[in-house]
Amino acid sequence: MLALWPQGPVLKARISVLFSIVTAGYVAIFLAQDSANQHTNLRLSPPLPTPFYEISGPFKQLVADILLIKTKVFLGGRSAETDPLSYAENLDRQFSAISDLHPELLDIYYLCESSLSWISRPSAERSNQILSAGLEGRPEQWTIPFFIGFNNFRYLQDNDVAIRFLSMAANKPFAPEWVGSLANLLSTDGGDIVAGFLLLREMRNQTVDPLLRSNLDRDISQYQNALVVLRAIASYNNINGHRPGQLTDLIPKFLAMLPRMEDGYELEYFNQRLHLHKATGQP
Repeated sequence: MLALWPQGPVLKARISVLFSIVTAGYVAIFLAQDSANQHTNLRLSPPLPTPFYEISGPFKQLVADILLIKTKVFLGGRSAETDPLSYAENLDRQFSAISDLHPELLDIYYLCESSLSWISRPSAERSNQILSAGLEGRPEQWTIPFFIGFNNFRYLQDNDVAIRFLSMAANKPFAPEWVGSLANLLSTDGGDIVAGFLLLREMRNQTVDPLLRSNLDRDISQYQNALVVLRAIASYNNINGHRPGQLTDLIPKFLAMLPRMEDGYELEYFNQRLHLHKATGQP
């Protein structure tokens, strides 16, 4: 009887076929649930346990594609009122599974950046870990280190690390010249405000996710406020030969009033240097 049980390559082939059938069924159930709910109150179920994927063999890329489709269906159908924190953990697990199965799949890194990084500080940290797989899987891509640099600047507030990854991105083939300029700007006086504005604007241009675009629009408006103050300081310096002792010195000749900062942002003027900060814990 034992001899009748398939061995070696035959057994592996049958296991792979069975794996594909089960996985397809798993996704089909999710899609059916999605249709039944008519894209309302969708929940992102976690991926199957890692050992299940380890037997997929040559079908790993197919499984990664299926999980990617499942994730895109959820993100495309989620309600704008859905609390991102309610699905952040499962989203992280989906992206981790896909990058483990198929680290060369470029779409996953764009989707991870646009849908996970902005949710919270821990989400940004997890996103950077997932993006790190792309540094090895797609070493020729400038966008992946650019995303990591952006996350460190915007969400983790670590300019030194941001500069390092932006410099890495600038040295990749086909990287735009402005990427290297951003890295240089971040290290100059007031450059964090100028570079931050340009970084946010470029990220907005690259994303189609409406929630992220909305968040970036709010950020951009605060950086525009800071740029107004930065220009006023420069005008004051050109006329008086020195910078103002405090921001109120700009009123009323150079500014009618200081801009009102929102969404957790605040201007800091210390040692005659202007910086824009966001309160810790703010998304």
